[in-house]
Amino acid sequence: LNEKGEERDEMGLAPILGIETMGLVVRPGGGQVGTAALGREATNWYRVLAGSPVSKGLEGRASTFDGGMVKIRAKGKTTVAAQALDYDYAKQATIPTAWWPWWPGQPGLPLIVAKEGGRVVYFAGELDRAFLRWGWPEIAQLIANAVRWVAGPPPIEVEGPSSVQVEVYESPALEGGFVCLLSNRTTNSLFPKRGLETEYHFITEVVPAHNVRIKIAAPAARIRQVTTITKQRVDARVEGGFIHLTVPVLSEYEGIMVQW
Repeated sequence: LNEKGEERDEMGLAPILGIETMGLVVRPGGGQVGTAALGREATNWYRVLAGSPVSKGLEGRASTFDGGMVKIRAKGKTTVAAQALDYDYAKQATIPTAWWPWWPGQPGLPLIVAKEGGRVVYFAGELDRAFLRWGWPEIAQLIANAVRWVAGPPPIEVEGPSSVQVEVYESPALEGGFVCLLSNRTTNSLFPKRGLETEYHFITEVVPAHNVRIKIAAPAARIRQVTTITKQRVDARVEGGFIHLTVPVLSEYEGIMVQW
């Protein structure tokens, strides 16, 4: 809508995003399950294309998401990172499989567009909603790739299991240094039992992570001192404007103070 609450002919950010919108994807119900019974099928297939930093590591991967999408056309200096797939109605009517209501077909509209000259990535479908509900790793990688490309090199990089959480703090009381805190979230389930909202399973075991590597941007020419909460020895070195830390074992937590 515009500032008067009137519907625009085009999305206000379309020129910045490098797209032209053509409405929403709404299909007539073809099956008898899910949203198809309501006259609208909201399951969309897509294929990740090569040639974009957003698609790195997922080139050629076909997947799906539960949700709608905006019909778009790429404009200007843009690259299509993922393309929606049309339905193959002939197959869905003749092949009795679990996919039959929504069988993927030929390539259709762009789904993810990356625009040069300012670096903008637009997701035309509800992939973030699908990730929130189901946690699909390929969607997480697409979102992470988009953030890395748009934001540039991150000030902190972690090489280790995805269960490892790393935070870096600077303190006025600590001149020429920082504190790096690590948590290991690899535990048994903490979800309540179904139907018993007040009954929880507490942590009884933690799976240690080994050789966690951390790369932190810092104006250090050399490292003067490294101390840890657990008293274990952490390898630390300076290279290319970054401090590189290697934590041999991360059980539940670790705290590292680096001074230069």
